[in-house]
Amino acid sequence: LAGLLALGGGWHVARRVGRPLDLLRGATERLGAGESFGRLPVEASDEIGDVARAFDRMAATLGSTTVSQA
Repeated sequence: LAGLLALGGGWHVARRVGRPLDLLRGATERLGAGESFGRLPVEASDEIGDVARAFDRMAATLGSTTVSQA
């Protein structure tokens, strides 16, 4: 029973961390390819959420800088 609980808890933690990081990775690749996109759908209040919000601010700043240079 303890093993099953440990596996379930590990799976939950991996999903909670892995999904937002996968979204951030994809957004980074799209931004690097010159594509624009909306905000990242990460509402976490932990470090991953902080990184996602910082990425959104960076992308918005890059977008406004690119528009102002055109």
